[in-house]
Amino acid sequence: MMVRKEDFNFLRFLTVASSNSLYDHGLLDPLFRKTSFRSLEQAVNRFIDKFGNVDYCNEVNLYIHIPYCTDKCNFCYCSHCNLSNIHELYNYERYIIEQIRKFHSLFSNIPFSSIYIGGGTPSLLGARSIGAIFESLFKNFTFKKNVPINFEAHPSSFSLDKIRVLKRYGVKRVSLGVQSLDDKVLKETGRIQDIKTVYKCIENIRKAEIPYLNVDLIAGLPAQSIKSFLSDLKKVVELRPEMIHIIPFSDVCSSLYYQQIRTFDMFGFIKRRHCMIREAKEILKKSGYRRYNIDAFQLKRGGESYQELSFFERAASVLGLGIGAKSNLAGEVVFENSAGRDGLEDSYFAGCFIDKRYTMATFVTYNLLGGLRDELFCNLFKEDIYKVFGEELLFLENAKLVAHKGGVIKYIGPWTMEGLFEYFSYAKMLYGKSILLKLREAYK
Repeated sequence: MMVRKEDFNFLRFLTVASSNSLYDHGLLDPLFRKTSFRSLEQAVNRFIDKFGNVDYCNEVNLYIHIPYCTDKCNFCYCSHCNLSNIHELYNYERYIIEQIRKFHSLFSNIPFSSIYIGGGTPSLLGARSIGAIFESLFKNFTFKKNVPINFEAHPSSFSLDKIRVLKRYGVKRVSLGVQSLDDKVLKETGRIQDIKTVYKCIENIRKAEIPYLNVDLIAGLPAQSIKSFLSDLKKVVELRPEMIHIIPFSDVCSSLYYQQIRTFDMFGFIKRRHCMIREAKEILKKSGYRRYNIDAFQLKRGGESYQELSFFERAASVLGLGIGAKSNLAGEVVFENSAGRDGLEDSYFAGCFIDKRYTMATFVTYNLLGGLRDELFCNLFKEDIYKVFGEELLFLENAKLVAHKGGVIKYIGPWTMEGLFEYFSYAKMLYGKSILLKLREAYK
């Protein structure tokens, strides 16, 4: 589709308004509508009919969301709610197991490729609850051999007994949300932890012999200076985790922090954050870490986030269970579980039906950054990329954002926050006129 000059600002607005990652499908949030389980069943059955017969409907991952937190981190945009008492966790354990049983019949013949338990704070669950959820998963679903399993954890709630339960059920990767080691930053952001707790937690993970450890750090947090961020990074590097994610503090305007202060030097923030990330890359490179994703660095191969890589590299689908979990069944539907007024008692599904173009556009948007082979797109979707996106790609080429050479289309713009912002804004043209018109109407 060709976009008029007056539409450019709307594309930029969409990038600000839906700044969650492509993996979260935040672009579609304004189009979500409450839907019945029967409607979802129909969409799931259409997907299953294509499964194994269509290359982009050939893989499904399983995601479990634990939304509860005890911290009130003012930088967080993840789907979460504050834990008021321990009984909520017991109730939620039962709710997850009910959801597993609910989707059992629909996915009984689909072998899941991976399991990812995220949040919120999954490590708030007790060791017994963690075991009960795994028992239900393996009883009701089928998984591929040596299924990769990832578990997210907070240093303050990740005890050795929980880690040993994870080891027993085959968890191969733990993602530890450290975010910062600076006491001043932690206090400003409302995060409850200290450096001793982090070190002890990592010691326990090593003691339990979990094969891969990923540590998350956030660049650009409130009260965080370039010096303090780089100091945190150097301390983490000394611990030699297999992976380190440097996550930009991105959803600033939707964060509690922004709502509290009302005023914000956005230009100064972006400049400082960009400097942090640029210098972090140099430190990680010199320390033996190689970049394998936009914000991820690894010390050795293996232990990558399987769900993200399979989504971006092969357009893999995901079934999400739990409040706030998003499901994406390629070419059919994106939906999530939402809590009602009475919490779990009247929870419901909300979503948006999608088509093949949406799946293709998301795949292309990400893969242009590293270089997308025409042949790969054709093999996956059985279509010529220029017949589907010819006008849009020509626009991106004329804007000096991508170039086509030797059968590969690749991003050639600047690797700065400003350059990538322009790219992600203009790339929204790939989704097509229909979805952009719906979004314009939704934001009126």
